[in-house]
Amino acid sequence: MQYLYEQSDILNSPYEAFWYGSSAPDFPVKSHLHYFMEIIYVTEGNALVYINQREYLLSSGDLILFLPHEVHSIYTASYKPLRYAVLKFDLNALHFNHSHTPKLASLFKSSLLDPNISPIFKESELHDFEISKLIDDCVKEITNKEYGYDITMQALFSTLLTKLIRIWKKAGFST
Repeated sequence: MQYLYEQSDILNSPYEAFWYGSSAPDFPVKSHLHYFMEIIYVTEGNALVYINQREYLLSSGDLILFLPHEVHSIYTASYKPLRYAVLKFDLNALHFNHSHTPKLASLFKSSLLDPNISPIFKESELHDFEISKLIDDCVKEITNKEYGYDITMQALFSTLLTKLIRIWKKAGFST
């Protein structure tokens, strides 16, 4: 029997960041869900992504969010190799104490209810935010796991999410 739920070891690996793609032996990524947030950033090729039975096409430079408990899958959309970064983390693990910063889990959950909000961020929207470098830094931190990497990962994920929320705000999403 094949299960939809993806397990994770939050105690030993609260953050994950790695490169993946169509050359991996277990690609395509079949339908599954998990309790944590996942971000996919495409660097080569085109991806066909399904989230809760909705279809999305991503090109190189595009990013997509999978919120907790969303059923999603990933396929290649062309004959070219697909390569992308995968970032996984628990939204509730990112702690903020400032009253102007709402709880991120609630914010992202409410984004699902707004028809103006898309889980896809196109390369043209991300260009000014140096997302490529930010994502590369995440993968390097997780790969090296030097002293304090968990603090650095929290800062990098917080920066990334803040930039994505600012893009949403431009699209009319009220936080």
